[in-house]
Amino acid sequence: MKITRKLERKLRVLWEEAGIANDFIFGKIMQNPEFCRPMLERILHIKIARLEYTERQKDIKITGDGKGIRLDVYVEDQAHTVYNVEIQTYNSGELPKRSRYYQALIDLNLIERGMSYSSLRKSFVIFICTFDLFDLGRHIYTFENRCAEELFLALKDEAVKIFLNAAGTADDVTPELEAFLDYIAGQKPEDDFVQRLDEEVRRIKTNEKWRLEFMVWQAHEMELRERSLAEGIKIGEKRGEKRGEKRGEIRGEQRGRQIGEKKGIQKTREEMVCRALEKEKDLQRAAELLNIFGFTYDEIKKIADKCGCLREKGEGRSEGTEKG
Repeated sequence: MKITRKLERKLRVLWEEAGIANDFIFGKIMQNPEFCRPMLERILHIKIARLEYTERQKDIKITGDGKGIRLDVYVEDQAHTVYNVEIQTYNSGELPKRSRYYQALIDLNLIERGMSYSSLRKSFVIFICTFDLFDLGRHIYTFENRCAEELFLALKDEAVKIFLNAAGTADDVTPELEAFLDYIAGQKPEDDFVQRLDEEVRRIKTNEKWRLEFMVWQAHEMELRERSLAEGIKIGEKRGEKRGEKRGEIRGEQRGRQIGEKKGIQKTREEMVCRALEKEKDLQRAAELLNIFGFTYDEIKKIADKCGCLREKGEGRSEGTEKG
């Protein structure tokens, strides 16, 4: 997607308005254990000695044709308990089953072929929502597997799902957690930890590199949605008219979205590489900039060779550049 002046103005406004509940900013902040650890301690009422980040953003895809996920926050503590935390600002209606899918993929990622099931670790999948998913007014909803006939009987599979509600009204959480959720909801910081969070948000928004990352990421997301929708509607209408059946139209829309997403992703990735090379004029620096989006050095070099991004700017390819 070409970033026009109009789009750039829109992206700048989005960046200026973004706060802790923005997925990009929340992920950046939680890369720092000094913020992630006390947040988890407030939610779970536990003490964590240290956190370990296996990856800054965890990508999990078990099969080549399966649906993969990118987890915003994926950390382990000193006891190897796994924590996945996601921020959610709109109710898509699918969060319960999404939490089930996330938990399943995390488990599959933790266990290798031939390993005992007892090696599965305790895991928490936590969604911090700006809305009440269950409309009961609670700040926190915790789910564990229990026997339907004997509710006191827990399965003890150590898989926990938690949905937090920043719009809660019940007196059901500690003042510390309520202060954190109030801040997520857009209220002023009320305690020392939340004030430090607010200061970190302000610091991040003065970082020019992260502002550029946000704009590229946001433009990429917008283009994917637009292209997949347009392709899906176009092909869906054509097939629906031809077959004269509702089933054909639905399948056409689904196939169109798949085609649109695939084409759109490839074209957008090429444009992202060319924009990065236009700015950095160097493959290595472009690779460092685009690393957050999952680009490898070899992929960037391949796209640069295909599209002539460097040659168009009068830059020759350097065979001596080392891979990052």
